Amino acid sequence: MRQDASCGRASATNACVLKWSPERVEGQADAIEIRAGLLPNEAGMDVEGMDLAKHALDQLLSVDS
Repeated sequence: MRQDASCGRASATNACVLKWSPERVEGQADAIEIRAGLLPNEAGMDVEGMDLAKHALDQLLSVDS
């Protein structure tokens, strides 16, 4: 999990991913396919209630290639 001043608290990010994982298995959350597997996309993550700017979410969901 990434954590820095612009990306919000790691615990909130962890909670989003923990919520996304079973939803993805049940076919209820969106993902994009990358070489390493499936990655949550913006539509698949529940970030409601988080004070998270779009650029911060983009950074959290990015993968270095």
